[in-house]
Amino acid sequence: KKMKVITIILGVLLTIGGFICIFMPGRTFLSSGWALGFMLLVSGINMITLYIQNRKQSSAGNLIGGIVVALLGIFTMASLPTRVLTDMFIAYAFGAGLLIYGIFQIASSMKAKKNNLPWGIALTFGILNTLLGIYSFFHPVITALAVGMLIAFVIIPQGFNLIALGASMGGKTEK
Repeated sequence: KKMKVITIILGVLLTIGGFICIFMPGRTFLSSGWALGFMLLVSGINMITLYIQNRKQSSAGNLIGGIVVALLGIFTMASLPTRVLTDMFIAYAFGAGLLIYGIFQIASSMKAKKNNLPWGIALTFGILNTLLGIYSFFHPVITALAVGMLIAFVIIPQGFNLIALGASMGGKTEK
């Protein structure tokens, strides 16, 4: 019963958080550098823990890598200039991803055309993604807002999923 209530509450909070992200996409995006730093810290701690648990099979490189990743995470979270640079990198990486994906879509549409397969939709979206990728390099603020909105549209369905999961949990009491 407790897990059911906790799951539903977490789902509601996640959904509310997603809607807040829709109304504040800039703030959402500016939090992404902090979130990346936190993920690096957790990953580094995990690498260090795995090294300690498996010293016989692990090399010192795994320990050093874990320390470096954890320190990078701490530095990213603690340093405002580093977070700003990380946020900028995320915006440009998003644009580069769109550009590269668009080019691959165009190439695959040409291959499909050669093989007498449907190719028009892939070409259209390939051109669109390529243009959006190029556009994002010249307008990183708009890209940042778009990334903030995308984060919202990933979080909201997860909140709904948690609510549905909690609602579907049996009413049996835990022992």
